[in-house]
Amino acid sequence: MSPFKKNYLIILAVVVLSANEAKAQTYVPFPTDSAFWKTHFVNLFLNEIYKTYELAGDTTIDLQSYHKIYETWTEQIFLIDSLIFSPKSYLGGMREQDKIVYFKPANDTERIIYDFHLGVGDTVASALNSVPCNPFTTITSITDVVLADGTFRKQYTLYSCSSSTNWYIEGVGNRFGPIPHYYEAWGPGTCCFELTCYKDHGTLIYPTTGNECSILTSTHEIPNTFISFSVYPNPFQEACVIDFGKVIQKGNLKVINELGQIVADKTISNTNQEIISAAELSHSGIYLLTFSVGDQIVSRKIVFSR
Repeated sequence: MSPFKKNYLIILAVVVLSANEAKAQTYVPFPTDSAFWKTHFVNLFLNEIYKTYELAGDTTIDLQSYHKIYETWTEQIFLIDSLIFSPKSYLGGMREQDKIVYFKPANDTERIIYDFHLGVGDTVASALNSVPCNPFTTITSITDVVLADGTFRKQYTLYSCSSSTNWYIEGVGNRFGPIPHYYEAWGPGTCCFELTCYKDHGTLIYPTTGNECSILTSTHEIPNTFISFSVYPNPFQEACVIDFGKVIQKGNLKVINELGQIVADKTISNTNQEIISAAELSHSGIYLLTFSVGDQIVSRKIVFSR
C-alpha cells in the first residue's frame, strides 16, 4: 500500500470516528409537545393492560411553565373477552432545565425524574428507585445507542438487585414509560408496565424494530358519557361502597377473585351506589370489580383484608 493511500485511509477513519463521536455527544432534550408513549402490562387476572401517554399543550403553575402530559388506558379482559377504555386524564406537567427533567403531578409537589448530568457510580433521583427492594439506585454504565430515527442517544443503565434491569434514555424516558415507576402493582410477583413504543411528532423513535405502536380499538365509538365508578374505603375490612357518580338505570356489577371465579353478580337498577360486604367474599385478597352498562365496561381492583 502506498504511503499516500495509507495516510488517506487514516484520515478517513479519523473523520468517520469524529463524526460518530459528534453525533453521540449531541444531547437530545426531552420532548415538549406531540410526544406519544405506549406501555404494556399483564396483571394477575391475565388481563392485558395498555397505557398510553401523550404530551400536548402547556400550562403555568406557580409562575412556572410546564408541558401537559395525559394518560389513557385500554384493558383487554381475559375472562369475558371484552375491551375496557378509559377517557384521557391529566397526569401533571413536565419541564426540562439544564438537562434536568422535572415532573409536577396534578395534586402533588414537583420532583426531579431525570438528571442527565449524572455519571457512572452516581445515585439516581428517588423517583427512579421506588420499586420493591429498591433495586435501581446507582448508574452502572452509560452507553451510546442508535434509535429508530437514526439518532444517537445516551442510555443510562441502573444497578438492580433483581434479575431485571432498568435504564433511561435521553429524550425518551425509562424502561417503564415517560415517568419513572408510574405503575400499578397488582399484588405479589407483579411489577411494572414495560415501554413498548415511543413516537415524537409521529416519528418512531423506540423500539428500533417491529411495530409496537398499534392500539387496541373497539368497533363501538367511545361515548362522551363514559361510565366510571369509585370505591371507598379501599382496602376494606367490613364493606366498601361502589359509587357510580350518578343514578344508573340498568347495569351489572361482577366481583371476580384471583382464580377468575365470579363470586358476586349484581344487577344495578335505579341507584347511584352499591355495597360489597365482607360476607360476599370468601377470603382476604385482591378482587376485580367489573361494571358494565350496555357495551361499556370499566374495572377496578379492591383489596379485602379481614
